[in-house]
Amino acid sequence: MNRTFEPIPRYNREAMNHVIEGAIAELLGLPQTALIEYHQAAEIDSSSPGIFISLAENYYFVGQIQTSIRLAQKALRLDPQNLDALELLAAAFEKENRAQEAILAYQSILRINPSDVEIRYNLISLQLLTGHHERAYASYRSLIDSGFTEPEFRLQMGQLFLQARALACAENIFKELLQEHPELETPFLGLATLAMVREDTTQAIFWYRRALQQDPDYADAKAELRMLLEKQQNWSLGIEIFTDLVEKDYLDLDARLQLAQFHFLNGDTVKAGQEFDRAARLHSTSEKAIIAQAALTKIQQDTLAAVSIYRDALERHPHFLTVRRLLRDVYVADGLYDAAMELYEPLTTVDSTFVGSRIEIANLSLQKGDTLQAMQMMEKLVEIRGDDWRVPTTLARYYFIRGQNDQAAHYFDQSLKIRQDLPGVWVLRGINYMRMDSLNLALENFTDALKKHPHDPEMNYYAGFIFNQKRKYSKAIPHLRASLQTDPDNIQAMLTLASAYDELRQHGQAQELYEKILTIDSSTPVILNNYAYHLSVRGIRLEQALEYVTQALSEDPDNAAYLDTIGWVYFKLGNFERARYYTQKSLEINPSSEVYEHLGDIYFSENQLQKAREAWNKALKLDETNQRILLKIQELEQ
Repeated sequence: MNRTFEPIPRYNREAMNHVIEGAIAELLGLPQTALIEYHQAAEIDSSSPGIFISLAENYYFVGQIQTSIRLAQKALRLDPQNLDALELLAAAFEKENRAQEAILAYQSILRINPSDVEIRYNLISLQLLTGHHERAYASYRSLIDSGFTEPEFRLQMGQLFLQARALACAENIFKELLQEHPELETPFLGLATLAMVREDTTQAIFWYRRALQQDPDYADAKAELRMLLEKQQNWSLGIEIFTDLVEKDYLDLDARLQLAQFHFLNGDTVKAGQEFDRAARLHSTSEKAIIAQAALTKIQQDTLAAVSIYRDALERHPHFLTVRRLLRDVYVADGLYDAAMELYEPLTTVDSTFVGSRIEIANLSLQKGDTLQAMQMMEKLVEIRGDDWRVPTTLARYYFIRGQNDQAAHYFDQSLKIRQDLPGVWVLRGINYMRMDSLNLALENFTDALKKHPHDPEMNYYAGFIFNQKRKYSKAIPHLRASLQTDPDNIQAMLTLASAYDELRQHGQAQELYEKILTIDSSTPVILNNYAYHLSVRGIRLEQALEYVTQALSEDPDNAAYLDTIGWVYFKLGNFERARYYTQKSLEINPSSEVYEHLGDIYFSENQLQKAREAWNKALKLDETNQRILLKIQELEQ
């Protein structure tokens, strides 16, 4: 029997060695070294598409997209059916916002491999992005017709069409899926969302009701319908719908509580109270029902009734910790700290609540004003249960509150030895070091913390703040930007970032931040002052800067920083006498290196060189590392 064999591909051994070295460099995270090796391989063997693909991938990763495209196209000339080259080309075209070329690349891939779902998804996304809704729907239909009918994927596609405002296509997808899978909640939600996009709230309510007719336990449909009715303040329709749900299932606690809520919002407190009472009776073991029942009495300002409900519940169910906490809050609001502490005494004999109850009692003692007793309780507890992270953390917090920062630092260390996954402890520990003027220890704390919590906005803010204080502005900026990615309206982070940009003379980016800050808050003195200083440093819109800082000073007339700012604005306006007056007034309140430097600049501009030298020397004495001041003194001497 004759046998045939595929030809064995021949490789240039020297080129292959360079390819291997390049692959190792990639694994080590050294793309530039990998590029050198792949280029050497390509010089030896220019017929291998794999080498050009490796080059294209690395150029893509280092951000040289045009070069990546050129090399991927070269690989395709050598091997027109190469899927790796086509996928890289499509990704590169997308990166360059060359959507039509990316679409052609995806279509080429699908001709070779029509069952690639991810590529099909990317193609549909691009077709929708470029406004080719019908083509996108045709691509979707071809995928469904090929047998890929996974409901989750089809729902995802429906959402994609909905986001692209291809509403008719999205409606077809959701309705078809609903017909095939009437047991799913998500197609109902998709159709309701579609109606909301069309601003047809009646149709949205229709689909939510259809969903709940299918299954009254659909939690999302119930919650979204409730929010819609509350937004419309359509209490009567809410009562109608939720009465129907309760009649279908009288044990549906959430529906009954919501019905009571709608009665209350409709002004019928009697019916609301009846429904809350029924909920409490039917669900006597549910803490949620008790809380809702008591909440109505608190709204009606009948605190005694609320206390009675809480106490009765705790007698029957001592494990209701939320009820206990709410009763504690009522007692604290009335100044009944001893009664609040008595609530936790029974829990001190139970192992599972031994630590938590004692901490609660100590906290209440602290609130009562008996700091010494609270400290003694926690110090005793740390001796017997110091291995529970809550104990050293609480004691550290007490010392922190009292300003005993060395002791606080010790117990924060103890807490983090037990648990390192608690962002709040890291943050307090860092702030404690900052209070101790230990910026290096604080920075080390936040740097270590960010290794474990890299996206925490508070940690990133403090790391950026400290780098800014240490004049390491380039290191401050990435942390501050990371903080704002997670917490985009954090004004303190924006102010600190704007300051860092100004120090690096990136005034345009600082200006954008200040404009954003002013849209959030245009009256807080520190914002007005900082923006005024930014404008004065740039020497632009000085009259507006004067208006801002004057407004800030009207709120806080003895603020040294604001006095320095107005002095600097007057300096830039050429009014040296008023500049000197405000700068000296700032120094009387808080002598600082920066303000002495400003005073020296004013004297220098008035040609009072000896006084300028004296002021700069005082500035340098307060900040011996400031090269800018040293340079001014040296130039003056020369």
